[in-house]
Amino acid sequence: MPFFGPGTCLLFALPPPEPCRNQHLHLSLSTAHKPERSLPRAGRSGGGFQLPVAPSVAGRYSDPNHPEGYRAIAVRGDGSATVVGSDRAKSGVEWTLPAEVSGETITIDFTAKAPQVGKLAGALDGCSIRFPDGNRWAKE
Repeated sequence: MPFFGPGTCLLFALPPPEPCRNQHLHLSLSTAHKPERSLPRAGRSGGGFQLPVAPSVAGRYSDPNHPEGYRAIAVRGDGSATVVGSDRAKSGVEWTLPAEVSGETITIDFTAKAPQVGKLAGALDGCSIRFPDGNRWAKE
């Protein structure tokens, strides 16, 4: 099994699973301060290390329920995320919501914006996020 020494960083740029405007998938693995044996066993197979590749949820989205607004998602390496948006880009109030990304799901805590909604899980669906109420945020 190859060993990636301290400070090693691998960066892969892969095309999106389906055509999207301005979408790229970036996956990085840094082993700085982590010996190889601390890497997750679930990613090992047949003597080699396989990196899990999931769709990139980070980016800017449009919401058909708020056509004048926007939603922007930033994801950190630990799966935590921040959703920043406005329902009216020019005159609306900008809000910031915490979120978590796990596999093919993003869970956004809408409590600060809409307490009655609370936490809402959306499914990553190609170039969009699909919510249980039928709403779909499309990646721009």
